[in-house]
Amino acid sequence: MELINKCNIVDIKKMFADKRYKYYNKGYYNLNIIGVRSNKSYTNNNNEFNDFIMIIYVNENNKEIRRIFKATVDPGNISLIKPINSKGCEILKLQQVKSMWKLGYHKEYEALEQVNPCYVYRDNNKDNKLDFNEDNIDFGIFKINLHHAGLDSIQIDNWSAGCCVLKRKNDFIDIMKLIKLAIPKHGMLFTFTLIDENDIDKYI
Repeated sequence: MELINKCNIVDIKKMFADKRYKYYNKGYYNLNIIGVRSNKSYTNNNNEFNDFIMIIYVNENNKEIRRIFKATVDPGNISLIKPINSKGCEILKLQQVKSMWKLGYHKEYEALEQVNPCYVYRDNNKDNKLDFNEDNIDFGIFKINLHHAGLDSIQIDNWSAGCCVLKRKNDFIDIMKLIKLAIPKHGMLFTFTLIDENDIDKYI
């Protein structure tokens, strides 16, 4: 089954309960922002948008909405080979980070900007494969934002040095509309949860 189809049917509430993660369902537009890492990230060259950003919320009609957008939660080859940090390129660990992002800026445009620390792997061998090395963990604020690539980008390349990046600009615009609807009701801060395809397979 394709990962996007799994995302549509997975029991996220049960998964979050088992992991003791916070699930937001009080009030309209209380957004659960979830990154889903594809199993391809663990085995293949990682220069494709093979992950997803999933947003789950309740709308004004008390209907639960699940929207799924093509993205990457991992850095592209250029950043892996030439990391901007001397410690190595950042790769997000699976985790939930409460209030990780606020409405801010990525470069010159509005985006979700990291304001609270998270855990990352440091990949410093400068090849084009993702290294999930538990012996090389870092914790802090590394400008890991949620932003977009091009109009409809094919490869990650240097669109991500560890950020969560939407493949299509219009998908990012749709997400920002949800952010603007959420802020008056729930404030400027947004929690981010990163899971992977292995997690999803346990709950479908």
